Amino acid sequence: MASLRWVKGYAYARVRIWNSKNGVDRFISVSLRTKLESIAKKRLIEINDKESIIKNGDLVSFWWLNDEGKTKILNLTVLD
Repeated sequence: MASLRWVKGYAYARVRIWNSKNGVDRFISVSLRTKLESIAKKRLIEINDKESIIKNGDLVSFWWLNDEGKTKILNLTVLD
């Protein structure tokens, strides 16, 4: 479950990713781009819905972070 953090007045969601192989956890922060707690909580619910995708290592572009206004899962490929 993602947690809500505040940095310099702005809201961020923090997703914990646990690595069971070496016992180390790491965190991914996602900007919620708001100073209002009510909006931050609504966006945090959306991040919790996509948390398994984020934990699998896929990049998620949420609607408040892109110009299209849609949440998208970004597929990255490595060219040979």
